[in-house]
Amino acid sequence: MNRKAVIYSSLLLGLVILFIGVKIGRNWDGSAREMEVPVATADIGRNGVKNLHELKSGNDLQSLFSALKGVGLHEYPPVSKFLKDAISSGDKGEIQRAFHDAYFSRHWKMSEVVPALIEFTSDPDPFVRLNAAEALYAVGNHNGFKALVGIVLMGHPSEGIGQDIRIEAAEELARFREQDAVGPITTLYSTTPSAEVSLSLANLGAQLPDATQLRFVASDLAIEEYAKAGMSRFLPQISAIFRNTSETRLKNASAWALASLSNDQSAIAYLAEASKPAIEATANPAQGVSIIGRRDLLESQQALKFLGSIQNPVAKETLVTALKSQIPEVVRIATVNLIFNQREAEQADAVVAAELSGEKHILGATLALNLAAQSNDPEVKAAGEKLARQEGSGLWDLFTVERKSWPIYNWIDDYVVKLNASGPPR
Repeated sequence: MNRKAVIYSSLLLGLVILFIGVKIGRNWDGSAREMEVPVATADIGRNGVKNLHELKSGNDLQSLFSALKGVGLHEYPPVSKFLKDAISSGDKGEIQRAFHDAYFSRHWKMSEVVPALIEFTSDPDPFVRLNAAEALYAVGNHNGFKALVGIVLMGHPSEGIGQDIRIEAAEELARFREQDAVGPITTLYSTTPSAEVSLSLANLGAQLPDATQLRFVASDLAIEEYAKAGMSRFLPQISAIFRNTSETRLKNASAWALASLSNDQSAIAYLAEASKPAIEATANPAQGVSIIGRRDLLESQQALKFLGSIQNPVAKETLVTALKSQIPEVVRIATVNLIFNQREAEQADAVVAAELSGEKHILGATLALNLAAQSNDPEVKAAGEKLARQEGSGLWDLFTVERKSWPIYNWIDDYVVKLNASGPPR
């Protein structure tokens, strides 16, 4: 068989595995499930490509290649050309999608992708530099820092997709906790004092340059920002709001600010109590929501999320109790905060292991695998290896080997208000 035939044979084999051409697949719990054979895959045989060893002529190879494309498998150029083609389109949406696909789609090896991304951080177009730098950060490579800082300091607005890319660059640096970016972002704030830039500084624990001149704003988002930036001079106003407001979101944020800035025990007790409705709620299978009101559920979940970053016995006990909740988001918040903010991984790891083994279905595959990638717990590892043998999809290796170095910042802010540490207690 010539080299082309070998390549296409490998592609066909991969296709068959990908679509599970045989009728039997496996669930995470090891039970069998029926799977349909894609019509296009079956058509390959009917179109004359019946035996891979007969693939000698160009026509046979073309028939196979056409069939492969028919089920969604395509030839991909080198990643650098793929990105250049998208850039040449001038379509910002296309450019953004291309940079995301470059590292997320698995069409190319990371050893090929990273050098290409680094190359594009020097592109003349700042939007291209932004996307290249963001992609580098997503895979755990900080070579995009210079490009992002350069964009932050451009000195003039530059429209991206619905947002000034200077602001987007500042948000990206803050999301990945780049403390060395505080100075450049502060400079940006002096000329572009937007709420997004202000929040970026707060997320880095930095106060605004004119913080002493700021007037207090009685909103939940502003109070959350004051707490993140350590602005204790607003404690009297925050305390008054906590005591007097009947607005739940405002009271939750005020309680968290008081707990964070002054270790106020009454505020911690309030958050623990406010978390109970979500923890104790019963799921309604018909609607996929709790029997308590949707708004009440979200506000109670937010109280639990606030509680997650407070290192206190009451907070920890509440989070452990929340691991038994029927509401998936409650369990996710509790699991992530116990591991990363409370430095209490044992019981949370048990939830991850149960998810991987199929005993529970509440965290979701992506979160469970992201957490497993950060874990050295033997039960989590054993459950993951068993999953890998049963499922055969490559997910376990994808998350725990290929993407093990990908930062937690890609996903952790969905579950925490503030991150006390950069990793789990391993």
